[in-house]
Amino acid sequence: MTIAAAAQVRQAAGWEVAQSARGILNAMETQDLTGFEQELNRAVSLSGRNSSDFEERCEVLQAIAEDLKSSVGRITRGVSSRLDAAHADVTLLHHLSRLPAVA
Repeated sequence: MTIAAAAQVRQAAGWEVAQSARGILNAMETQDLTGFEQELNRAVSLSGRNSSDFEERCEVLQAIAEDLKSSVGRITRGVSSRLDAAHADVTLLHHLSRLPAVA
């Protein structure tokens, strides 16, 4: 694989994670529960398949999505009335929503 091709693969993987993070944030901001759940499921299904460089970003996004899905489950069961740890999750989502620099 050429250096240019490798950079394109890394950029595509970074874009996929950033887009997913933005989708979650957008659904939260618009209070779209259906869209929120769809975005969380999409994030959970992502993997670092495009580049090992972004495997960690995918894992962080998946952990956030799983955490938020668990919180939504507690809300729908009446166990909780708010998204637990949402502030930390939102902060991390904002970070992930930015495209990483491609070397």
